[in-house]
Amino acid sequence: MRQFLLIKVAQRLQSAPEVQKVLTDYGQMILVRLGLHEQELSAEGIIFLEVDPKGNVVDMVRSLENISGVTVKLIEV
Repeated sequence: MRQFLLIKVAQRLQSAPEVQKVLTDYGQMILVRLGLHEQELSAEGIIFLEVDPKGNVVDMVRSLENISGVTVKLIEV
């Protein structure tokens, strides 16, 4: 099984430092990371992660969801 996280950051400029801290804390679980946003300073951004299913993905999701303006979807394939 493969696990992916789609992370929507609604207030990108304000939330980015907190999101980055969580991603750094769980960095050993991240296999692929892709960040998407508009070329101009958009308030919204999307981060796509492939994560190691052996890691503590549930805790990572909870930590991200505790950040204001952040929505996370876990997809298992």
